[in-house]
Order: sequence, then structure tokens, then C-alpha cells
Amino acid sequence: VARQQRGRFGRGRWAERLTRNDRMRRAVLRTVVIAVAACLAIASSARAQQQKVLTLVETSGGTVQRNFVAAFETALKDSPQSVDLYLESVDFDRFGGVAYETVLEDYLRGKYAGLGIDVVVALGPAVLDFVTHRRKELFPGIPIVFAAIRESSVERRPPNTTGVLGEFDLVRTLDLAMTLQPNAARLVVVTGTGPLDLAWNAFAHERLAAYGDRFDIVYLTGEPASHVLEEVGALPRDAIVLLLSMQEDRAGQRFTPQPEIISKISAASSAPVYGVYESFVGNGVVGGHVDSFDSLGRQTAALALRVLGGDSADELPIEHNERVMEVDARQLKRFGLSTSRLPEDAVVLYAEPSIWDAYRGWILGAAALLALQTLAIIALLMRARKLRVERALRRTEARYRQVVEAQTDLVCRYLPDTTLTFVNAAYCRYFGRPREDLIGTKFIELIPEPDRAPTLKHIEDLVREPRSEAYVHQVFRPDGAIGWQQWIDHVIVDDSGEAVEVQGVGRDLTELKRVEAELDQRREQVTHLTRVSILGELSGAFAHELNQPLTAILSNAQAAMTLLDRAPLDIDEIRAILKDIEFEDRRAGEVIARLRTLLKRGRVEFESLDVGILADDVLALARPQLIEDRVAVSVDCAASLPPALADPVQLQQVLLNLMLNACEAMRGNAPGDRRLTVSVGRGVDDSLTIEVHDSGPGLAPDVAGRIFEPFVTTKANGLGLGLAICHSIMAAHGGRLDGRNGSDGGAVFTITLPGASAHA
Repeated sequence: VARQQRGRFGRGRWAERLTRNDRMRRAVLRTVVIAVAACLAIASSARAQQQKVLTLVETSGGTVQRNFVAAFETALKDSPQSVDLYLESVDFDRFGGVAYETVLEDYLRGKYAGLGIDVVVALGPAVLDFVTHRRKELFPGIPIVFAAIRESSVERRPPNTTGVLGEFDLVRTLDLAMTLQPNAARLVVVTGTGPLDLAWNAFAHERLAAYGDRFDIVYLTGEPASHVLEEVGALPRDAIVLLLSMQEDRAGQRFTPQPEIISKISAASSAPVYGVYESFVGNGVVGGHVDSFDSLGRQTAALALRVLGGDSADELPIEHNERVMEVDARQLKRFGLSTSRLPEDAVVLYAEPSIWDAYRGWILGAAALLALQTLAIIALLMRARKLRVERALRRTEARYRQVVEAQTDLVCRYLPDTTLTFVNAAYCRYFGRPREDLIGTKFIELIPEPDRAPTLKHIEDLVREPRSEAYVHQVFRPDGAIGWQQWIDHVIVDDSGEAVEVQGVGRDLTELKRVEAELDQRREQVTHLTRVSILGELSGAFAHELNQPLTAILSNAQAAMTLLDRAPLDIDEIRAILKDIEFEDRRAGEVIARLRTLLKRGRVEFESLDVGILADDVLALARPQLIEDRVAVSVDCAASLPPALADPVQLQQVLLNLMLNACEAMRGNAPGDRRLTVSVGRGVDDSLTIEVHDSGPGLAPDVAGRIFEPFVTTKANGLGLGLAICHSIMAAHGGRLDGRNGSDGGAVFTITLPGASAHA
């Protein structure tokens, strides 16, 4: 009984001990669960508190953008605030237009709609315009911080916006050139035909007008790069070259990013070259008064952090970026320019040789001595390190392959004969073929026949002169359709400098090409409809002009019928009547032919033409309206003019539009005070000019600077598209259309066309 009782007591204590341990385990488990939940809550709160900044730049390929983004990102990382940065390149310098902006809007909305962006940073005027105009759809209520915007562009500050201004000082750069070259008498201004290039060209004409008495100013605007290199290479040494911007030339060749073409022009020039961008210094220009984009990145980041910290963007002042005068000592030495003439605030770069250049022999000797002393140690360590290095290389190669495979861009490597040696997953997906089917084949077989020869020529040039270069060509898509791709090819060379392989990174441009084609079609439709509208305005006058020969034909026919009833017949009189009928018929036919020419619709076709004869044809076309409006016309056409290369129908449309605008502008004048003068002459560099000068009231000050903008009009029932379309037509011809008030009153519009030799 005692043993049984002890047994029961023993089992009871053991059961009690088990129950107590179980309760302890449960308590510990509850504590762990509570701690994990607390950690997750803290992490979730931290993520919720992390603020998001979206930065939009015009292009990611330029030195300017890279410097800005690097400084901006560093400043954000160094701040105590927790910021998540998103970067997008919108490529406005290569693509543009309403259709592209709509595609871009859909892309940004789909990507960032639910992310909760706190601040949008816009680098450049084109980006700021896009964000401002589409703010309601994309970023409602989100503050905007802009950078590199001219003060004139933000005179009306958008709401909930602040930023840092960037004013490129053309005059200060010219002052530097005049200080270093006080005896210079010739000034050459170089710009391209891209949107930024044309803005710089207009800005230069405005700011440099005051120097017309000081210099012989020559503008190389949009000339092909080869022609620019020839022109600057033939300059006298005491000339000054201002290189403003060259994104694209008239031949359609693009230079984005620009440092490569800047280096070529600077190297070819026999006169000193000056620039207005920080990225130009170090690429061949002597110097300039430039914005510091490192400073711009830091200032913009500081403003963005203040907005993230709770400051209102509207209440923060708009700041000015730090600007410096930078010069390249190597270019000063090249042209024999004295550093003693430099302004006190000038920053001289590349001025002194490095320690390596100055003491190369001593360093090499000391290094050789140290090398001998350490060779024994290295030999002992090499065996042990070899295994560790091999492992590191394998890990690096694996990481590199993972990065390449994760790319959405197409990546490949190929031999000079186009045999593929590597393709990434995106490449395989695009062509719908496995890797093993592609490697070992020649990718030239994926390209349509018309594009094969140019592509092989491109590869041949790359291999002959190894470099990196962008190229666009067509390809066969998996469904058999034709697509477009852009590739950036980089040549890989061996130790002897021979090309052994080419690595390419590509992207699909098919959708963008489709959008561009649609835009071209819509542009052609609008131009044709405008031409039809012009002829609609002339319909009454044309009806009157056609009525005269038709009435004469009828009268002559009736007279002939009368003569035929008489005896004897007067054959000579009947013959004279028939000749009159023939003359009047030809006269009516010419009027109808001119109408059919302007009404026809087709592709733009450039041909060599006589501008004087074209002006006479347009005057004949406009004669009925001129007579109806009682306008006195005088024509002054210079002799021995060279031919121009242009589309005759579009050029007639531009000139006819200007004449009809002049007639309408003079309707308020007395009938005897309606004068129209058309002058055809020669401009600079074999260009041709057509000037239309009326005696009307001239251009009003409030629209004089905006007459070529769409929907700007002074007519009661006008759409404001005529002059905008004419301006676009002239830009497509490599020329321009300018408007101003005449010194003796009235408005003067000048058409400038390059001669046919400029297109050779």
C-alpha cells in the first residue's frame, strides 16, 4: 500500500512538472509571436514612411544628364531622410510629338499610378512642359521640382512647383573669346537642326545682333557634319567659333550624345572653338561660361528634400544654379592663347601635368626596385591566391550572366561575319527561338534583304575602326512581319588591337516607327487640307477669271454661227474667230491646271527648280484675288539665280499663303494704298530668298514673337494653322520662314531656301 501510494505521489509530481513545462513553452511561444509581429509592424511602418521621388530626364545618354543624376542621387543618399529614387529617360531629343507623349503618358501612368510618388523632378524644359501639361492625368497634387530651366520659361510659375534655373550665358562666353582674341574679326556660330539646336540658333540671332558692327558673323545652321568640318578647317586662326548645340544636321544624321561630334569639330577647326555646356570643356573647346551640373544636382536634391520634409513648393524660392568660367589649358596652348588674359574667376582645367607625367622615370625606377623586393613574396602567395581568384572570377562571371539574362533589352555577341556566339533570354523571346538554335547561326539572316548590305557595311566599318556606335535596321519578327530595332554595337579587341568580337545591346523600335509613320501621314493630310482651304478662299476670284475666257468663247462661237449663215463665206474672219476661241480655251485651261496642281495630294518630291519662275506662277494663281482686292503688285527678281531643291507644290502653298495673308491685312487700307512687293534674290552661302512685303498695319506686338506657333491668329475666323504649317514646311526643306515689321511700315515675311548645291 505504501509503495502504491508513493507511486501515485511520484506520478502526480511528474505530471505536475510536465504541465508546468508546457505552460512555460506556451508563454515563450506567445512572446516570440508578439516580438515577430512587432518587428513586422515596425518594418511595415518604415516602408510606409519611405518617401518616393520620380526623376524624369530628357535622355540618359548625355554627360550632362549623367553628372546631374549622379550628384542628385548622392545628395539623396547622404541625407537622413529615407528616400526611394526612380529614374526615367523620356528621350524627347530622339522622339517627340503628341502621339509619343500619349504613349509615354500611358506608360508612366501604368507604372507609377499605385506607387504613391511624393515628388516629381523634371530635368530640362521639354520634360517640364510635358509634366505640366499632363499633370492632371499623371501626377495630380504632386509637387514638381524642375532643373536646368531658363528664367524666361517660368515667368508664369506653375502651381505647387519650385526648382533651380539654368541660364546658359552666350554673351559671357563670347566675352571670354574676345578677351583671349582681342583682334578677332570673324565670328562663326555652329548649330544643328534639332529642336534644341534651332532654339539656340534663334537665341544666338537675338543676342548677337548687337555685335554686327564688331564681327563678320557667319551662321552654319544645320549644315551636314562633313561640310561643317570643312568650313571650320578653312578658317583663319584669329577667327572665333561658337559651338552651341548640334543634335542633328540637315542630312538627318543625329549626334546624341554630343561630345563625339564636339570633339571632331574642335579637332578639325583651325580657329579656337568655345562652347556653352560644361560637357564640352575637355572635349576640344577652349572654354565657356557654363552651368555646373554637379552643383545643379545637389541644389535640386536639396529642394526636393525640403519639399519631402513638409515645405510647400509654392513658398520655396526658385534658385539660380552655380555658374563658372571654365577653360582647357591644353587648348590654350594649342592656339597660343595667353593665360594672363583670363578673367580672375576662370577655372583652368588640365593645367599642370600629373605626378606621373612629371616624374615618370623616378616612379618607374622606384617601382622596379620595389617589384624586385616583392617578387619573392608574390611567388609564395600566388599559389595560395590562385584558387581564391579563380573562385572569385567564377562568382563574378555568374553575377554578370545573371544581370545580362535579367535585362529587358536584347543582348548578343557575334563574330565579324555575324555568327552569333551569345544571346540573352530577351533576344530568344523576341525571335521566338531557343538559344541553341540561334548560337552558331548568322544574325544577318534575320534581316530583310534590302537592309543586309548596309548592315554588313556598318559592321565592316566598325571592325576596321573599333568603336561603339548606334545603328537602326529592319528585322523579321516571329510572325513574319517586318519590325525595327536599334542596336548599340561595341567592338571587342584583342591585345594587338584587332577586332575579335562585337557585343550589341538592342531595343525594339517597331511601335515608335509606326507612330512616326502615322504622324507623317497626319501632317501630310493637314498640309493638304490647308492648301484646299486656301483655294477655297480664292474660289470666287477663280470663278470670275474663268468666266471671262468662257464668255469670250461663247461670243466667238455665236459670231461664227452667224457668219456661216451668210453667203459668200468669209473664211478669214471665221479663221480669226477660231484662233480667238483657241486662245481663250488655253487661257481657261491654264487656270484649271494651276488649280489641279495645288489640289493634288501625294508624297513630298524635291526637285531642282527656278525660284523666279515659281514666284511668277504663284502670282498668276493669286492674280484674281489681287485684282478683286485692288492690290498693286511689284516684282523684283535678281538675275542669274542658282536653282533651289524643293517640293514645288509645298513651296507654292507657302508663298500663296503669305500673299493672301497680305491681301487680307491690307483690306483696311484705302484702295490706292494697297501695295504688295515680292522680291527674289540671293542670300548668304548660295541660299535663295523670297521676300513678301505689304503696306498693311504690320505685326501687333503681342503676337509678333508667336506668329509661327499653332493656333495663334489675328483673323476673326482664322484657325492659326497656316503660318505654323508654312514654318514646318520650310524647316523640312532645310530653310526657314521669318517675319518682322518693315522699317517703312507693313509686315515683311522672308523665305530662305538652301541652294541645290547645298544638298549635293
